[in-house]
Amino acid sequence: MTSIEWECISKIHSLKRARESVIWSMEQGHLQEKYYLFKQQVKEKYSLQRQQLGKRHDKETERMSRFHHLLLEELKSEQAQERTQLLKTQRGDAKVRLAMFKESLKIQEVDSTEQRDRVKQFLQQEDGRQKAEGQQQQKQHQEQLDELQKQLDDNIRELEEMQSEKIRLLVEQEKKKLKGLDDEHTLELSEWKERLATRKEILEEELARRHPLQQLGLHQGNESGRRLSRFFHFPS
Repeated sequence: MTSIEWECISKIHSLKRARESVIWSMEQGHLQEKYYLFKQQVKEKYSLQRQQLGKRHDKETERMSRFHHLLLEELKSEQAQERTQLLKTQRGDAKVRLAMFKESLKIQEVDSTEQRDRVKQFLQQEDGRQKAEGQQQQKQHQEQLDELQKQLDDNIRELEEMQSEKIRLLVEQEKKKLKGLDDEHTLELSEWKERLATRKEILEEELARRHPLQQLGLHQGNESGRRLSRFFHFPS
């Protein structure tokens, strides 16, 4: 066999190896591409779910805030009515008590100067009593407002905690799904590499069978056998 023939066959073998190498590289690239595609799909899916969850949470928060505002306004309206009613009651009671006090002074036959002084003192005491009642009512109203506001804040906080828990569960699900994809891809890639090793061995065995030296050895062996058979008789 000439060197040119040898070189041609060697090039054919090299091209065969290069062709198979390209195929293997494409297969591996396909596995990687499929893995990244599935991974991206999972991320987009859970990202969309988080966005939808966030929108629902915003709507629920807005709805709850409106409801809370109505509760506060309703309580404030009730308290305003109670303040008005207290003032009305105080004015009515003050007139009755003042009339009774003056009647008591007449019965006691108190002179006009002392009567004016005692009425003035009575009115001052009455004014103090009304202010004390007003302050007590104001304190009660503030306590009611504080208690309601605390309850409303607790509602908002509970809603936020529920939202955080939902997001946490989504994140855990996403991590679990991505880990499953990682494990599946690792296993698939490992199995492909095992098959690749076998395919490489088969390729090299095939190329070895077609190697020029081996073909030449087989040819020379056949020629020698024919020459020997001319001179010797081999029993069958």
